[in-house]
Parts: sequence; C-alpha cells; structure tokens
Amino acid sequence: MSDAQPILDHIVVLVSYETLQELPEKLKEHFNIIPGGGATTGVTINKLLILPDGTYLELVAFNKGVEPEKRQAHRWSNATEGSVIDWAYTLNSPDEFEPIQQRVNGSESGVFYQEPVPGGRKRPDGVELKWSIILPVGEHQNRLQPGIAPFWCLDKTPRSLRVPYLAEDGNEPATCTQHPCGAQSVSKLEVLVPRALQQKMGKAYASIHTITQGGRTWGYGTHGDSELAGGLVTLGESPDSTVKIALTLKGDKSQKIAILPGVEITITK
Repeated sequence: MSDAQPILDHIVVLVSYETLQELPEKLKEHFNIIPGGGATTGVTINKLLILPDGTYLELVAFNKGVEPEKRQAHRWSNATEGSVIDWAYTLNSPDEFEPIQQRVNGSESGVFYQEPVPGGRKRPDGVELKWSIILPVGEHQNRLQPGIAPFWCLDKTPRSLRVPYLAEDGNEPATCTQHPCGAQSVSKLEVLVPRALQQKMGKAYASIHTITQGGRTWGYGTHGDSELAGGLVTLGESPDSTVKIALTLKGDKSQKIAILPGVEITITK
C-alpha cells in the first residue's frame, strides 16, 4: 500500500473566451496573471495565477470557434462559466498513482479512476509540455460532475516548465507568484456535494488521502516550502444537486475578493 500524500496541483476556473482575453480590472488589481497557452486539442486556452506554494488557478476558456461537437465531448462542456469547476492533484512520481487507483476503485464509492490519457500544450514561447490526465468516472464509465472528486495531472516533462513558481536559482519564489493582495497559498478547498452522495464520496476521499483530520476533512501536500506546504480539503453538503467548490487562500491579511462575477475568494491570515 502506497502512503504517498496527494499534492494539490491546480484549481480550474471556467470563464468565457472574451473574459479570458480581457481580464477584469478587479482581478488584475489583486493578482498577477501570466500567459498559459492552448491545449494540444485546440479546444481550450488558459492563463495562470500561480501561488508561492506551487499551486495555481487555471483560468480556462473554450476556444472561440471550436466545433460544437468537440466542445460537447469535453468534460467541462456543461459547466457554468464564471465559477470554480474542478481541481487536480499530482504526485512526486507517476509510479505512486497505481496504489491510489486500486484503493479508490475498490472502495465501493461509485468512483473509479481511468487509465492515464496523454495531454499537453505549448507555452507561448514554444516550449512543449507533456503530462498524463487521469479522470474520475462513475459506474459503467459514466461521467461524474466535474469537481466532485479530483482528477490527476502527472507530469512527463518537468513540472517546473508547466508551473514556473520558482525563480531561476530554484530557491526563491518567482516574481509572478508575488501578488498585490498578499496571497501565498491554498489553505482550504471545500467541496460541496449533494447530500445523497456524501457517504459514497467520503469513501472515495478516504481512499485517496493518507492524512485525515477527522470527520470529512483530509490533508494534502503542496510543492512550496515548509511554511506554506499543505492544506485541507473538506466535504460538505451542496444546497442543490450541483457540485460547488469554495476556495480559501492564506495571505498577509484577511479579506474577500470577488475576482470575477460569481467567483469570490476568501483570504485568511
């Protein structure tokens, strides 16, 4: 049995194509946003908000003019623009995933992890990034609502190329991770699921995580230094039949920032 701790990789915020091209002033006032790139499939494009703890928010949009059939085939096709829709874990080594996959698939949670699917994109400077994506599915390979369980992003090229959160010396945080609002790390993810699914999802989360904080709360790791490393994911009840994800960051001062219409981030000291 592997005791590998899952590492929070990134959180996905879906926006319209127009919003991605012209980000709101409120967002740029509080955060530094850097170019991301386009997926090799040509379906989505993104920009990144990278934090000193090595995690990042992916502001993603469906490409303008993408064929309706291609968009509909995407797992985020029915997600609501202007909301946090998904989140990903990673590991120090892809070899650490198989024991986690076996535990979840045998947990009687109704959640199953598929085999890795190659993914990638090109950075604006032409550097090609490669990784594997592993998605959660339900029984009979049915789609699950995005965000109800984490997907996995396991790098084939160095993660530092995909997520440039360290300066060139490899010791200090990169300039792009220094934000005017003082945000430093992701301290908590609250995943709200329908009441009828809470018990089963609790089994899935317990199979993924090696650190439990009691109840429906688990610990995850991050790539940052010891002062920033790690946070908590909690499983709560959604007020309706949809999955909702609330995000709390650690920062210099406590505040709430509406970075996009419908997307509010809580920052605590």
